[in-house]
Amino acid sequence: MNKFFKSLVVLAALTMFSSPAAAQLNGFVSLDGPAFGVRVGLNYAAAINPSTTLTFGVRYNFFISPSSPSSAKVFGGAELLLSDKLAVGAQVIIDIDSIGLGNTVGLTLRPYVSLILVTSSNFGLVGTLTLNTPILPSFGLQPALAIDGSYLTGALRADFGAEANFTVVPYFGFDSVIAYLHGSYQLSDSLGLFAGTAFAFAGGSFGLTNNVYGQDYDGIYAGLNFALSNAITVRAVGGYFGRANFTLTTAFRL
Repeated sequence: MNKFFKSLVVLAALTMFSSPAAAQLNGFVSLDGPAFGVRVGLNYAAAINPSTTLTFGVRYNFFISPSSPSSAKVFGGAELLLSDKLAVGAQVIIDIDSIGLGNTVGLTLRPYVSLILVTSSNFGLVGTLTLNTPILPSFGLQPALAIDGSYLTGALRADFGAEANFTVVPYFGFDSVIAYLHGSYQLSDSLGLFAGTAFAFAGGSFGLTNNVYGQDYDGIYAGLNFALSNAITVRAVGGYFGRANFTLTTAFRL
């Protein structure tokens, strides 16, 4: 699946397959450095029947530096469970870049099919075939094949995956292979540690990449989560992706 949605990892997907949730609202506010940008996001998901889930969301990125213009993203989607292992869905994504300057608008349709390949009490493996279809500013077909896994034992959890990206239209070619590994350890009910990294092979070169596991996680990183309550969590992340970076995020759910 697209990098933007990679934080929806496998165990969460397995839960959705087995028992669709009622309506959920969650969001976050992040401070990013050293560029000192502010990101805000809001997500809403609702199971309209036992096999169909609708999702909606919005992101807004604001940077203090005038050399980094603001951007926004609005998305909506639906997922249909065809069986206890197979799901199909689609997302519509609107991107607005260079807000206040060029106001560039992008529109992407993203149908996908996901299949649970392996599942047990503490291990899951999901394969996803996605057809990224940019419509604006220009048309394209960009299929991606991803394998995502998650392993849980006691307080330790590991998430991992790899994805191959291609372009079919306007030309045929190989774009990249990306891979990520994210590990976390829960020290207590409220405090957890995590670390991870992501790499990509693209354009004949191999190196660190970003936004694969989630937008807070760039290159090679480590951090901690602290639950202030059942509804509010604070996350601090430090990492390296070409230069040192940090993110402080407050996430909430209702």
